[in-house]
Amino acid sequence: MKIPAGLIATLTLLIMTGCSQPELTDLQELNAAYIKQIHYSTPAFVEIMPYLETGQYAELDAMFAEFEERFQDDPSAEYSFIQAYAVFADIGRSDYPPLMSQLTAWIDTTGSAMAYTARGFFLAGEGFRFRGTRYLDAVPEQDLADARIFWSLALGDLREAVRLNPGMTPAYQQIIGVAAQSGKRTLRQQTFEAAIKAVPHSYQIRQMHAFYMQPRWGGSYEDAELIADQAVVHAGRNPHLWRLHGDILDNQAYDCITDKDYSCAIERYTEAMKFGSTLSRLQRRAFSYYSVGQHDAALQDIETAIAMNPEGPASEAAMRLMDWIREHQNNQAAGSARQKLRNLSFWEFSEIWQ
Repeated sequence: MKIPAGLIATLTLLIMTGCSQPELTDLQELNAAYIKQIHYSTPAFVEIMPYLETGQYAELDAMFAEFEERFQDDPSAEYSFIQAYAVFADIGRSDYPPLMSQLTAWIDTTGSAMAYTARGFFLAGEGFRFRGTRYLDAVPEQDLADARIFWSLALGDLREAVRLNPGMTPAYQQIIGVAAQSGKRTLRQQTFEAAIKAVPHSYQIRQMHAFYMQPRWGGSYEDAELIADQAVVHAGRNPHLWRLHGDILDNQAYDCITDKDYSCAIERYTEAMKFGSTLSRLQRRAFSYYSVGQHDAALQDIETAIAMNPEGPASEAAMRLMDWIREHQNNQAAGSARQKLRNLSFWEFSEIWQ
């Protein structure tokens, strides 16, 4: 019998580290950790802007240092640690023209890893705006050239950030994303290896790297499984690492949705939820149920998602979607209305649930 390479590598790692492989025994605990994660807050740009405008750069260092300290105390805070910097990627030059000069002044004043990470995110975001969400062969050559210029600048800042602070998880994650989009596979792999050595319990770094190991990026699901298998030795410190196995199933399920094989998607998302429920899994399985006419099951998933984050911005929209489905379920007149319900696309369904 041939033993899978991933299993060999995992067992080797366990022997080398002297660890026994932990078991996923408490799904409720894992779901509770996820709910805790989504409730951690991050600052909006309007809260950061006054500090930039008045040159309070030491205060910005202190503000962003708190996100790292929170992650060191609680692995569930890793997502908010990254999202705190992602706000800079979301603000373009046209939205707020002074931002580049203000971020540069922050670097010139404190020279901190936080300042370099913030500017690195901003520059990477500018590159992603040129790249867009189009297939690579549909991106105009000039747009791609402009994207690469910004990504090159971003990589310089992000590398300096991890030199100054080897625990800067957001910078590692952004380097992996930029390297993948730039076709720099060696850089992506090297960054991943350095990152998990510096922050061995990180879920977000592994999740990003595994995402780019998918077949659509020239990898394989077996490669992604190996990352998930090797991560479980750290799951005692960070239970979110169990979710990596579910993330791979998520990606397979999304492929099923793309192929309009909704029964396949339901099966994959249901299997993924054995590694924890997430808002995305519930939303997409709800759509899959809805697409095969299992409206009651779809409504149940929507209700579960609302209960996870009742005060979240998407909950009100989710409730409107539930009302919309029920209205058409109960419409006895209803041939045309029922047809409209069945024909709602994934993107239309998602747009309602924003």
